[in-house]
Amino acid sequence: MAHFLSKARVVGSLALVLSVWLLIALPVSSQVTVLTVGPSGTYATIQGAIDAVVNGADTEIRVEENLTYSENLSVPGTFDSGSLEILGGWDATFASRDPDPEHTVIDGGGFVSVLDIGIAGGSILVDGFTITNGAGTGAGINAAPLSESDATIVIRNNHIVENYGVTFPTARGGGILVEPRGTQRLEIVDCLIYGNIADSWSDGKALGGGILIESRDSSTFLIENCEIVENSAQSDGGQRHGGGVHLRTSDSSKGILRDSFIFGNSILGTGTSKGSGGFLEIQSSATMEVVRTGWAANTVDAGDTTPQLVTNSWVGTNSFRLTDSGIALGDDGGLAVTAASSATVHLVNLTVADNPATGILATQEDTSTLAIYNTIAFRNGTDLATSGTVDAGSNLIGTDPLFVDGVSLEDRYYLRPGSPAENAGDNNPPGGLGTTDLDGRPRIIDGIVDIGMYEGIIVVFVDGFETGDTTSWTSATP
Repeated sequence: MAHFLSKARVVGSLALVLSVWLLIALPVSSQVTVLTVGPSGTYATIQGAIDAVVNGADTEIRVEENLTYSENLSVPGTFDSGSLEILGGWDATFASRDPDPEHTVIDGGGFVSVLDIGIAGGSILVDGFTITNGAGTGAGINAAPLSESDATIVIRNNHIVENYGVTFPTARGGGILVEPRGTQRLEIVDCLIYGNIADSWSDGKALGGGILIESRDSSTFLIENCEIVENSAQSDGGQRHGGGVHLRTSDSSKGILRDSFIFGNSILGTGTSKGSGGFLEIQSSATMEVVRTGWAANTVDAGDTTPQLVTNSWVGTNSFRLTDSGIALGDDGGLAVTAASSATVHLVNLTVADNPATGILATQEDTSTLAIYNTIAFRNGTDLATSGTVDAGSNLIGTDPLFVDGVSLEDRYYLRPGSPAENAGDNNPPGGLGTTDLDGRPRIIDGIVDIGMYEGIIVVFVDGFETGDTTSWTSATP
């Protein structure tokens, strides 16, 4: 899947796929209690069904589709064992399901969070909803346990859209706020995070317009196959971090962001800013990986300037790896990465292009390690600027890589025949190669890896006989 998509395709891509994904309900184990919600169900409200859940049991809540539920939901900390699945999209018989999130809406009424998850153990799955019109901290979804937890929280196949997190002195997580603790596991998968705002008026902090995750202890999180689009962090005179996402790992926690697209997010108001698309922090002995991601057209409207993606690895022996990703078309820099203390940072197979300021700003401090390999930086104001000792190899900096330069973002940064990036990379870079490129193609096609986020040369034929793989031609005619 190409992540450099047009705006229209970004907003509609998940809905298009899910609208044709009609699931017939599988048989439910006799050990699972099924509760039904809606005009045809046992409960009139989703919260009514949640309140009926027995702690320690395995429960499935089926929510009737084609309705808007005006509710503010809470799954309390008294739930500490068993499993709970809350599933939208069920027909009036509760026998079959269309899980398109647009068909089942939960409207928070603009007062508090739409969904508050405080479970202390067990597992919860939320799937198949549009979650909208929430307010406050974690306006769409707020999952901030008060103590260490071994719970598993899965937010899958949802649209978290147009929630307004306005709080002072710190606004945190306009769409989603999660603070994993203990051995807690968080997954945000196959979600559209769109049009959310973290707003702290006056000189307060605004952190994570779309998503804010702060993980501690030995917890883990995964963000996968998500579109994070047109969210914003806003303040008048304060700190503004992560228009799209603000992610932090500390202690020995681990975080992964992969196969996701961060587009058109912004930092608004005035003040100091870090990361119009994303601000990532890695501390202590924590780790973070960002794999196969696209960052494009993230901007700051006033008061300061910042690259689209800012990463800080500091205070300890932490590690950060960014690979098979692209950063393009911002209004300032592309990527600013800092490695300090005894951190290890690897940047591998990136394409950073068309940013008017510095494409890649790499800062190495103390006894840290910072390596950049197999990376294209081109058509930026300054393509690469480094300080300290930076290990750089097999990169294409300031040299025309022969981009296809098509009309859409989807095809703009593929490579044309004759590209100096073809078969010119290092097959064993520090940090290792990714398994696939940004489009999911095998990372090595012709024996030697290509430089940049895409593997292979694109041959475009006017009659449509084109696959992107020059080793074979496939007719577009069935």
